[in-house]
Amino acid sequence: MCTLKSTSRAKEDTYSPFFGPTATQLADAFMHIGVGYFDESTDEDTQGICYAVAGFVGSNAATAVLDMRWRDLLTRYNLKYFKASELSAGEGEFRQYRDDPNGKGFSQFSQKEKRKLEEIKTTFTDAIVTSDGITGIGAAVILPDYERIRREYPQTKLQNPYFFCANLAMMELGVCVCVENEGYKDHEKVWVRPVFDSHEEYSGRMKQGFDSFCLNNPISARYLLPPYYEDDLKYVSLQAADNLAFEIRKFAVGQREKRRERISLARLRGSGRIGRVYKLDYDSLKTILDAQDPDFVLKPLTYTLADIIKDTT
Repeated sequence: MCTLKSTSRAKEDTYSPFFGPTATQLADAFMHIGVGYFDESTDEDTQGICYAVAGFVGSNAATAVLDMRWRDLLTRYNLKYFKASELSAGEGEFRQYRDDPNGKGFSQFSQKEKRKLEEIKTTFTDAIVTSDGITGIGAAVILPDYERIRREYPQTKLQNPYFFCANLAMMELGVCVCVENEGYKDHEKVWVRPVFDSHEEYSGRMKQGFDSFCLNNPISARYLLPPYYEDDLKYVSLQAADNLAFEIRKFAVGQREKRRERISLARLRGSGRIGRVYKLDYDSLKTILDAQDPDFVLKPLTYTLADIIKDTT
């Protein structure tokens, strides 16, 4: 479970009229802002089964620890960045670990390649598993169900899957901070900033639509700051978010194909690092359109990851 504020300060440490806020007060301000890092993963152009947006929420301190651990691993494995889909395919930055790094096109992994890529995947996943104070949240749209809804509701302008997932992620992020703030006095309340991986097509619309989001979701928006879009090369916690979004998407695909849960997802789930994931299948999407009230569907659409995978265990 995440804790968005992990420290308390002495009341006698007061503001200095000569030097401005004290170091303790600056630390307080730092600790009173939580952050959520989110990325997307989709197979729209291949299998067309799932679109997911997911990431991690925690205090600035907790996400800073994850950031530093991630950077150390990038250096260890000589990687400019980590992208789960490229690791899975042995492409991009991970091509250097193929038996023929200069080869082109797909080829089956050798046992040596499998061991190395599995080692990298496990090591980066463990950086998340061992980072205290962060919790994974997200949402996944089942694309065949989404297309069915579009056909059945031709007069309704349906949100793009990205916006469905991103808005639900922000709703859950807002709920997390509301729950935490229940035990705090007014001057101790925590605010949280959602940070998404840069996206040329969607970032402008997400920022412009934040006021509307707040109007439609007053509870979730109470302590939520406007979303930022940042480069995952600078904010490497976004790469950890990519790893979770990828695993959620692969699980949705595997569930339809009756495959077993992937090891990485099992490690994340077993560590307690995953909180709540929304599954937008046919029934959930229909509920949203029929209700036309996002706060109304919060409870009926809430699935823990354990609920989602129960049919495959």
